[in-house]
Amino acid sequence: TLCFLRNLSVHMVTILYPQTRKFSALGIKFNASTDLKSLVDSIYEEKLSKVAGLIRSWNKRYLTVFGKVTLIKTLFLAQLVYLTVPLPRPNENILKSIDTMMFNFLWGGKRDKIKRDIAIKSKELGGLDMINFRTFIVSLKVKLVFKLFDNVFQH
Repeated sequence: TLCFLRNLSVHMVTILYPQTRKFSALGIKFNASTDLKSLVDSIYEEKLSKVAGLIRSWNKRYLTVFGKVTLIKTLFLAQLVYLTVPLPRPNENILKSIDTMMFNFLWGGKRDKIKRDIAIKSKELGGLDMINFRTFIVSLKVKLVFKLFDNVFQH
C-alpha cells in the first residue's frame, strides 16, 4: 500500500509541479524525485539543526536538571513530534543523535551523572522522568492505530 501511495504521490506531484517536483505539506518539505529513506533522513536532519539552535540558546541559562527535563519534553521534542506520526521511523544514526543531543543538554555537555535507563524512570522510582524518544515514537504510532479503529474517534 505504501509503494502504491508513494507512486501515486509522485505522479500527483509531477502533474501539479512538473518543473520542480517539490512541494510542502504541514511545514514538511517533500521532493518527489528523492527516495523515501533519504527524504525522511533529510527532513529529520533539518529539524535537528533547528533543535540544536534552540539548545544553544537555552544552554546559556542556569537551569536545574528537572528544569532541563521539562524543556526537553516541552520545547525540544515538540519540534520532532509532528514528524514522527506521518513519517517512517528515522534511522538509527538520527535516533542516536537525538539521544546524544538531549542528554548533552541535560548534563551540560559533560559525562552522564546517572545511567540513561535510570534517568528515564519516573521520579517515584528514582529517575528524572526523562523521555525515551524511541519508545515515544512507538507509543505515538500505536495510539494512532487505536484511534483509527475507534468508532467514537472522529477527525
